[in-house]
Amino acid sequence: MPYTPAEAAVLGPPIWTSDGLPLFQRGDANSDGRTDMSDAMTILRDLFIANTRPPCGRSGDANDSGSVDVSDAVYVLDFLFLGGPPPPLPFPGCGVDPTVDELTCEMTPPCP
Repeated sequence: MPYTPAEAAVLGPPIWTSDGLPLFQRGDANSDGRTDMSDAMTILRDLFIANTRPPCGRSGDANDSGSVDVSDAVYVLDFLFLGGPPPPLPFPGCGVDPTVDELTCEMTPPCP
């Protein structure tokens, strides 16, 4: 289990659309409702230290490549500090993933 019961209680269950798709914000890997340096750190921690995954894999996939890897952390940092492109939709707000991939959303960031 990637998250303790207490963490899961704080994050809450995913919010689903009427089509059965989860709402999330791309780039918000730590599910705090914003995209910042802590999201890049969360991606790296999950990959190399904790061997876990973000509560919503789709939100950790900052570059929308279909997987969560080092390039997602680099993408977030490039956007924040070097004027790189923003994460693809859904960003900057919550929405559904317009691309098809194998990533899941067990818990989502604070989305309306």
